[in-house]
Amino acid sequence: MKEDIKILEEFIKTGYHTLMLKYEGDRHKTNKKIEHAIENLIARYKELVNEKEEMAKFIEEQELKLDLSIPKSKVKEKIEEIENRFFTYNMLFTDEQLIEDEIQILQDLLEES
Repeated sequence: MKEDIKILEEFIKTGYHTLMLKYEGDRHKTNKKIEHAIENLIARYKELVNEKEEMAKFIEEQELKLDLSIPKSKVKEKIEEIENRFFTYNMLFTDEQLIEDEIQILQDLLEES
């Protein structure tokens, strides 16, 4: 592919006649080199477009898997659970413990969904 790019860059910079001189004045050989370079680059471009589309589909699928749509009823249940724990312990534990407890409840919620 690098060689194909070099051929086309040389064609653009120096022109057809100079490129033809490089290939010993053989018009057929020069035309084939240019044609081959263009075909290779177009084929690679198509591959990249397909790879991009596949990657976009893969990313979309992964995003759907990560969709954490949690039913409101589940969230309400967990809120009630947090409130019950809070009042049950009569705030005998520190704020840090409360936060850790709430985090654990939310982690449980994420694992359930």
